[in-house]
Amino acid sequence: MEYSAMDEDLKSPELDQLFSEYRDAFPETDGGADFMPGLWKRIEAKRAFDRRFRFWTHGVLTAALAGCVAMGAFLFTQNAPYSDYLEVLEANNHVYTDGTFQPTTYEPVTPNAASPEPWIVVEDE
Repeated sequence: MEYSAMDEDLKSPELDQLFSEYRDAFPETDGGADFMPGLWKRIEAKRAFDRRFRFWTHGVLTAALAGCVAMGAFLFTQNAPYSDYLEVLEANNHVYTDGTFQPTTYEPVTPNAASPEPWIVVEDE
């Protein structure tokens, strides 16, 4: 089998030294007899949490949907005289003049010239 120039670059002594240092830093660990059962216990614990979370999420969404349907049915059965916002505005086009709204006037205040600080406004009593 012929090796290309790329394979020759991979056979550098620096790279071999790096791989040997890596193997020394992280020795191989063989899985014991309890490796796979322990792994599956951790996986099942994660899945159990996901299942509980999914169950509660579906319950909350179902309750929200039921609440929306109930409110919609309640509002649909009410005898509202108007069906939308524009009809309410068309029917309510008169202005109430019962004295509850009083326009105000604006009078600018002049600073007190006798005060040592002219930006402080002192109102006369």
